Amino acid sequence: MRMMDDILEGAGYACLLFLSWKAKTFEELKGRLLLDIADKLGLHENKAVKAMDRGKSVLRKAWQAGRDENVWFKIADTVASPAITWAEETHENGLIQRIAESLKETRLVIFVDDLDRARPEVLPELLLNLREVLNLPNVHYVLGLSPQIVQEGLADVHKGWKSTTGFLEKIVEYPAYLPEPSENHIRLFIRHQLEKLHSSINKDVLEDLNPYLPRNPRRLKTFLRSLSSLGGLLGRFDPGEINIALVYLCQMLRLEFPEEARSISRDKEVIKGMQEHGLNVAFNLMSKKESKDERPELKYKPQQGSERFLELCQAIKEANNYGTEYGLVDVLIVFDNPPILTRKETEQVFRQFVEAASEAEKKAVLRSALTHDISSRASALLVKTVQLRTRLLNHVAHIDSLAQQQTAVRQVADAGNLLKILLQDFGVVREGWTSIEDWKAFEEELTKQAHFLKPEDVYAAARNDEVEILYLAVAGMPVDMMEALLEDINELSFARTRGISKPSAGPELIKAYNDIGKTFSESVADRLLERFQRADGIEALWRYKHVEVQKQIAYDASSVFHSKTYRERLYALADTAGYNEIVQRNFLEFFQMLVYLAADEKRRLEYGRLEATARILASDASFTARMWSASVAQPLNLRVVGELKTYRSALLEKLRVPESVLPEPDWYKAMVEQYLPNAEPNIDQIDEVDETEVNLTDAEDDTLSQ
Repeated sequence: MRMMDDILEGAGYACLLFLSWKAKTFEELKGRLLLDIADKLGLHENKAVKAMDRGKSVLRKAWQAGRDENVWFKIADTVASPAITWAEETHENGLIQRIAESLKETRLVIFVDDLDRARPEVLPELLLNLREVLNLPNVHYVLGLSPQIVQEGLADVHKGWKSTTGFLEKIVEYPAYLPEPSENHIRLFIRHQLEKLHSSINKDVLEDLNPYLPRNPRRLKTFLRSLSSLGGLLGRFDPGEINIALVYLCQMLRLEFPEEARSISRDKEVIKGMQEHGLNVAFNLMSKKESKDERPELKYKPQQGSERFLELCQAIKEANNYGTEYGLVDVLIVFDNPPILTRKETEQVFRQFVEAASEAEKKAVLRSALTHDISSRASALLVKTVQLRTRLLNHVAHIDSLAQQQTAVRQVADAGNLLKILLQDFGVVREGWTSIEDWKAFEEELTKQAHFLKPEDVYAAARNDEVEILYLAVAGMPVDMMEALLEDINELSFARTRGISKPSAGPELIKAYNDIGKTFSESVADRLLERFQRADGIEALWRYKHVEVQKQIAYDASSVFHSKTYRERLYALADTAGYNEIVQRNFLEFFQMLVYLAADEKRRLEYGRLEATARILASDASFTARMWSASVAQPLNLRVVGELKTYRSALLEKLRVPESVLPEPDWYKAMVEQYLPNAEPNIDQIDEVDETEVNLTDAEDDTLSQ
């Protein structure tokens, strides 16, 4: 349009570029257009006339605001509003007449651009009025619009219009459709835009993605500007660290389908499916029919633009690969949640660390790197450095030159030294800065390094460093963190589940892991013992998910909690139940849940291994005897006695526990004989106590409890 403007201005036409999208209503849009025409023709050169127009507009808005809020304005509006409307129409008609007079000697071309950005419901009325009301002599309109946008507003104006074709034929005399840009046009357009942006956008990647780029120039320009704004973020990554093509495609999806892209990024199953589907298609492991029918992204396919959406998703799946650190889910969220540290930034810190001459200078380098948000950056640096150490070890394995190998080994040692300082001097784990996820990532990466063993003289020092680093990584670890990690680091299964129990892993490393598992278990066992001295301490094991690990070791006969040392401490607590009601209540809760797990066969499906180990515990006569004696160390109310009678019968009949293990105290016998002489315990439903034969008033029950 600007090119046409230049040509026509040179031919003696007056040209006006009008942006329709700035108006919210048709009246406002028409008013703006008339004023712009008047300005172009020099009809508003008098400042007094312009001031009058602006004042009229302000007065009208003020009047409307007052009318909405004040009852007197509403009354006055009934009288004054027609007068204001008459004045406006008179002024507008007068302006149109003056414009018509001026156009007798001037030809005016009005370029109405950005119609596809205007409100859809305004467009039909605007186009009709251009044809009818504003059909002035010597005025020609050049409209830039998308028929699809006009279609969205037609139904609101006239239900009889079912398509844009008939409507536009009545408005537009000389229609011309812009052709689809060719790939060469797109290349030239991109080159021109990049020259203006002075951006670090990767031109080679854009060239490869040409078939998927938006064909609409405005959308393409928006996309390029968005990539330019990402220059700072993407500059933080090494070329091999993140897949730039994948980043560009994901940004395209985010811009064109923001809600769908956000939904996909939050759906782990869809992300996983897209990754697997992309690999299957890439390696021809899926037929064309399967490829169409089993696309996981169909879950979020929009109603409008579905073909474009699926095209972008397919391109994303094909671009996704496992050769970089950041997969599809990471790239989708990297725009909103950029990494705290990248590989490139970590290597920069590492180089400065290595170049520092003294230990104090090395710590100063790290202190400087962790200046802002020390907790998050320290945790990220821990993970990124252990990943760097893996890469360095891998580099050592592929070096043929002995001299170069020795240099690379020294770098491995430097990385280990950096990790030790982070753990020991900065206390990155001890201070609680490391998240559970970061610690797992750190430990798993350190475990990978165990397979670098030969030649032994090259890797011997590295193995010793790993053992030391591992011990430092758990020294002073918060107990909450130990408890959360215990399931992963179990003294019985850790070496086996981590795959390092082979002889090649080295006995020192296996011992380190077993020591850590034991330390974690003992910390959790200490917490469990403390629960017996807290009100409702044991009951909380069944109420809250975050203490699941404590529940597991409490009823696992093979756990450290049931070792000789902890049994002695538990029995010492049980001895206080005779005078400590809180302790008694917790042992009572523990005993009831033990029988609940061990004697009810339905619990096998619900609790699995825990049910089996509980049966082992309940069958341990000495252990069950101590739990029972602590539970009945002081008189209890009748309702609890009714429950205990059911649980006791379940142990006697289902687990064949000798009656001598569960002796009945005198107060217990007296209560059963007096109030429950004929009660038959329902041992098949031990979690539901039958109280039909208990005929006590609440007052009597309270008296017995006291």
